[in-house]
Amino acid sequence: MFVLAENADFMQRLMFGLKITLFGMIMVFAVLGLLFLVMCLMKVVFYKKPHKNLKDKKAEETVPVIQPEQTVQPVSNDGEILAAITAAVICARGGDDSFRVVSFKKKKNKKVLN
Repeated sequence: MFVLAENADFMQRLMFGLKITLFGMIMVFAVLGLLFLVMCLMKVVFYKKPHKNLKDKKAEETVPVIQPEQTVQPVSNDGEILAAITAAVICARGGDDSFRVVSFKKKKNKKVLN
C-alpha cells in the first residue's frame, strides 16, 4: 500500500511521510472511537440502576446532618508568621546563612484589580 521508490525526490518523500502520518492518525482515532462504542455498550449491558426502597428514603430523611463548628482564631502576632515564612525560604534555599531579612513593611495599594 505504501511503497516509496529508492530514487524518490524530496517532495515525493515528504508526501509519503504525510500519507503515513495521516494514515496513523486516522487509525488511532478509529480505535479510540471503537473503544468508546464498546464502553457505551458495556454501560448499556452491565449497568444496573440502584433500586431505592421507601424505607431507605425515610431513613435518609430522618438522619440529621450535623455541621461541625468552624472556629477561626484571629492572628495574634504577624511577626511569628513572617518568621515562619522566612525560615521556610531559608530551608528551601538549602540553609544558606547569607539570607538576611532587613525589614517588613505593609504596602498600601490604592489600585485594586478585580
